Amino acid sequence: MFTLEYRLEKAEKDLKKLQEEVDDKKKEDWKYRIAEWSTEKGRYEKEKALLHKLKVAKANVERLKTKIYNKQIGLLSVAR
Repeated sequence: MFTLEYRLEKAEKDLKKLQEEVDDKKKEDWKYRIAEWSTEKGRYEKEKALLHKLKVAKANVERLKTKIYNKQIGLLSVAR
């Protein structure tokens, strides 16, 4: 089983790659810029899917950081 720290490192690397991919696509294709604020159903699905994947990756990183923090707090309270 992988440690939380290792999983966090991997998630941060994946997030960084995904962020770079989204930034590159935003520079190349105007649809990615519009998809961020568009509420139209059925349009920009591919673009919205990539942006959603980025949002999930960010949430995953934050969730892992919270788990590590809670683990450290739990260890501190046991040590007292």
